[in-house]
Amino acid sequence: MSKLALPKLTQIQNTDALRHLVSQLQNTKLIAIDVESNGLFAYYERVCLIQLSTSKNDYLLDPLKIKDMSPLGELTANPNIEFVFHAAEFDIASLKRDFGFEFALIFDTMMAARILGYQKFGLAPMIDQYFGVKLDKKYQKANWGKRPLSAEQKHYAQLDTHFLPLLHDILYEELKQKNALAEACEIFDQLRKTRPTVHEFEPEGYWYLADANKLRPRQMACLRELYHWRENIARKRDIPRFKVLSDGALVKLAKNRPTSLNELKQKRLLSKKLVERYGKSVLAALDVGAKAEIPTRPKNHSYSRPTRHKYEKLKKWRKNRADERGVESDIIVPGQVLWAIAQKAPKTLDELEAVGELGPWRIAEYGQEILTVLNGE
Repeated sequence: MSKLALPKLTQIQNTDALRHLVSQLQNTKLIAIDVESNGLFAYYERVCLIQLSTSKNDYLLDPLKIKDMSPLGELTANPNIEFVFHAAEFDIASLKRDFGFEFALIFDTMMAARILGYQKFGLAPMIDQYFGVKLDKKYQKANWGKRPLSAEQKHYAQLDTHFLPLLHDILYEELKQKNALAEACEIFDQLRKTRPTVHEFEPEGYWYLADANKLRPRQMACLRELYHWRENIARKRDIPRFKVLSDGALVKLAKNRPTSLNELKQKRLLSKKLVERYGKSVLAALDVGAKAEIPTRPKNHSYSRPTRHKYEKLKKWRKNRADERGVESDIIVPGQVLWAIAQKAPKTLDELEAVGELGPWRIAEYGQEILTVLNGE
């Protein structure tokens, strides 16, 4: 990979340079885009780097140094510019959250590959398949919020978008040859409307941790206190929750309810380092839980039995349809859409369209089949 000939990388680190770049790209028809974030290193995740590539040039934009990112939003909202992503959903949600960007026209190479039935649709195997270049993904989990970026990080980031314009052209032709362009465009249009990521703390979330349902009432009270304790620590230290303690560690502590530092060590409930760092505050949280009011499980939203029955019928139909096409089930219809249809139980195409979860292509392609599954004997 070090011998790969790449264009000189242009780095954009201030608002004036960004405005100049935007003016240069206004008439560009296709721009590849990717982002790097610091979700593994910060409590509040943020976009730390934005990569852009045209057919000729590669750019790195540094949002940690650029004071005003809004000029880039002028490009993303331009209906004459197609933005090419690989796995668009996360990037779009992050860019909307941090900068309020909207996208008028997108193409997702990963989704295109899935629509076409690719078994390997990650960026690395696709770049290897079409361009004979093996991407080193070791910087995928790097701390992109730390400056300065190394030369290796910049090279890694450049490669994440450099091949996307060419990959777009290849997949576009494949979609066209297989008469799948209309389907792809409908899915891309839904993806561009992805909602912004919202960083929220769910106070009752401890009920849904793995194996929490095995705890007794008093243990659940302890888990609640540990869960809230972890949140406060993560926020104060500006680190992700899992870097304080894992969900599994919280449940294990609540189940065993240690009362001393020695017990934490002897039962190996925490590592020596974590006992030194958090031992006393963990014990304090457990002590509060031992005396606190027993929590009441929140009421879950549950679908009626007829709705669940309709969903299972639709799910079976979807699986058969996916197997026929050689794609994964969610390419046919996403799971949450099946639930919405099952709940509304439409009887006509007009009623199915009124559910508002399917686009015109899917209604034309699958609408009558869905109604038959719902209403047939």
